[in-house]
Amino acid sequence: LGCWSSPWQTFDRLAWWPGLLCACACLVVAHELVHAAASPSSGRTDHSVLGFWPSRLVFYAHYDGELTRSRFIVILLMPLVVISLLPLLVSAVSGLGSVWVAFVSTFNGTLACVDVLNVGILIFQVPPSATVRNQSWYTFWRMPQAAGSPEA
Repeated sequence: LGCWSSPWQTFDRLAWWPGLLCACACLVVAHELVHAAASPSSGRTDHSVLGFWPSRLVFYAHYDGELTRSRFIVILLMPLVVISLLPLLVSAVSGLGSVWVAFVSTFNGTLACVDVLNVGILIFQVPPSATVRNQSWYTFWRMPQAAGSPEA
């Protein structure tokens, strides 16, 4: 009977897919919530927005105020650190591993690849003392005004 399988065995192999899709959706939402939590006032201001863009199938966390370059980098990297790296570190130190921890860490690391790309762009193209602001798909930066200098 080793080469024969019943339809129920096939069903059992497919039954975990809805759970996996639900876990992925929850992880995407958690990823964006961590971005928001790293924003000023932990995302609880009128400048913080969590949303979903249906035509692009994109969930997002957006802060429409000005940020220092360093704060923006922290906001971008926080989901990678909290959802991917910390669970792996805890697993390594405790000796307790899980397929789900590995999956969540890997999947979130994949989600965070755009965040890491944006961090690289910020590091190499924006001066460290600049102020950064996002508007739609674009990020703008400016240098802070020196004390006593006229407004531009």
